[in-house]
Amino acid sequence: MNCLLCNAPIKWRPPVKDILSFKRLVPPQLCGTCSQRFTAREAGRGCPYCQRPGFTTTCPECEQWQVRAGFILTVRACFGYNEAMKEFMHAYKFVGDYRLRQAFSAPLTKLVQEQGAQLVVPLPLHQKTQLLRGFNQVEGLLECPFERLLVTKDQEKQEPQSAKTREQRLQTPQPFDLTDRKRVRGKTVVLVDDVFTTGRTMYHAAQLMRAAGCKTICGVTLAN
Repeated sequence: MNCLLCNAPIKWRPPVKDILSFKRLVPPQLCGTCSQRFTAREAGRGCPYCQRPGFTTTCPECEQWQVRAGFILTVRACFGYNEAMKEFMHAYKFVGDYRLRQAFSAPLTKLVQEQGAQLVVPLPLHQKTQLLRGFNQVEGLLECPFERLLVTKDQEKQEPQSAKTREQRLQTPQPFDLTDRKRVRGKTVVLVDDVFTTGRTMYHAAQLMRAAGCKTICGVTLAN
């Protein structure tokens, strides 16, 4: 068994208690050296809504969303978006190494399941982007059931969010449509994305879900 990132051998022996529990054994996909390059987000640290570090109360970004959207979305992340995560996302999303989904699928799926939502909804890609990339990077990271309730609007493909400035991202018009409003009504929903930056995309999706009558909604991302 070798590390997915550097190909170094991984020595792993599951604890006896895990073997005897008959639970699914999840071997590490990264070696110790590579794992240490990623910074895990700790529950209860940072902004209580988005986990942005350096805050003990609501951060200015979330306060602005209260003004813009009329609510603040609670979003949990597995890791901080540091240089190591930036390199990983480039290799996974833009180079298209689909095999890399295995590196963080377990922690992301665990965090999603911990929310206890009735509906898990990954954010979709524009059809042209998915056709070019060959896969939805968010769906690839999930190892639990999910529903494709959001679709991108039938419009010309816009410049990707990663290529926009902060202000350009915030001014992005609603890119999504909801396929089945009845499926959402009265349900607890968790939205899933790969990276949370300004929050514009996640809030677009949340606004649609709230308008459709969901009971509660939150977000989970791999990194922020």
